[in-house]
Amino acid sequence: KVTIGHTQLQELCITSEFVQVMAEGNRIKTLHTDPVDEQKKPKLEILKLSNNELSNIGALCQFNALKELHLENNRLSTVDMSCFSQMSKLEKLLLAGNRLNHLAATNSTLELPALTTLDLRNNTLTMLDVNYWTFESLATLQLAFNNLTHVTGDMARFVDLGEVSLSNNNWHCEPLDALLTVLQTNFVKIFDGDGDCQGISNSTICCKEEVLPSEGELFSELAKFTELEQRYNTTNSSLLVRLAEIEAEFEKQLNDTKQIILQSAEAEHSELEGSGDDKEDQPDDVTVTTGSPKNETTEENAENTPEPTLEVPVKEASTKEKKCRPQKPMELPDLNCTTNLEEIRRELHSLKDEIKPLLAKSRTEYLELSLTTKLIKHEFRTAVLRGALKFKALGNQLSELHLYMQSKFDSLK
Repeated sequence: KVTIGHTQLQELCITSEFVQVMAEGNRIKTLHTDPVDEQKKPKLEILKLSNNELSNIGALCQFNALKELHLENNRLSTVDMSCFSQMSKLEKLLLAGNRLNHLAATNSTLELPALTTLDLRNNTLTMLDVNYWTFESLATLQLAFNNLTHVTGDMARFVDLGEVSLSNNNWHCEPLDALLTVLQTNFVKIFDGDGDCQGISNSTICCKEEVLPSEGELFSELAKFTELEQRYNTTNSSLLVRLAEIEAEFEKQLNDTKQIILQSAEAEHSELEGSGDDKEDQPDDVTVTTGSPKNETTEENAENTPEPTLEVPVKEASTKEKKCRPQKPMELPDLNCTTNLEEIRRELHSLKDEIKPLLAKSRTEYLELSLTTKLIKHEFRTAVLRGALKFKALGNQLSELHLYMQSKFDSLK
């Protein structure tokens, strides 16, 4: 029996004659052992090396008589569980407080028939595969304070399991729900919990929904859809405002042009009416000359004189012609109106050219958003179907639990 504590020891030699070695609280980094001798089997049963600086435990694999192995608070980052395969009497394996991120196994199965306690708390494990574990006597399994998201394998194989710690991990809800269902069915006690969530399946263990890669892409595309929709609405609003301004300016110019033309026509019409009234007030000059037989001389002269004619000056026709002709040239409308109209046309054409690529881009984005929406709907239907299957499986498990409890009550009676 050897006890060495708090001596700043950095290397430790373990012989095959030692039965108990307690070397806790040192700075042990290296272990030395005797060469393997098949005729001289190791007698070591209890080995306590917690609170040291070990990073490799390969030298311990030969101690197949171990019953307790304490390796808490060292610097182990990975452990080959096959190292313990020959320790058929091992009852306690304590690996808490290390840096374990993976439990490797070179053997397809690991049989530890006497193991009752396995402590893996305060490590960095992300997943745990129990498919190759054959621990017939396992009663306590401690997994708290890791980064576990799920446990692979059937926990129902540990028929003697009575206590489990699961808190302070990164559990995904769906695998955690399945794990808790198995544990509750086998009446396994979960003796810890998280204090910052409600938990699931009547427990106090927190979890979060697993975001699949496809769902993550959908969420990112949905965020892009919102951004594109905002950009489209902003551009559309600005275009509508600009079109309204151009339309209002065009209507104003058109109304001004109409007013100028109407005023010019009214002025011309009033001038024509005034000149026509002045001409009608003047009398027409008509001169009639007739001959009278006063004497023979007069009659003779009258024979040589042509007959008197009626002189009617044609003034009325000229007056009518004057009425149809404008007395002064018509005032032309302001040419600035035409210039402004041409500018407006050019601006409309340029605006139309600017709008065309925006409309094409909007159509493309609309098609992309339509496809994304269809994909989201498909994923949503898939998720709903998956949830329905999950509820169905849960109902079947509840029915089995009910039958199991009923059989238990019947046996008690």
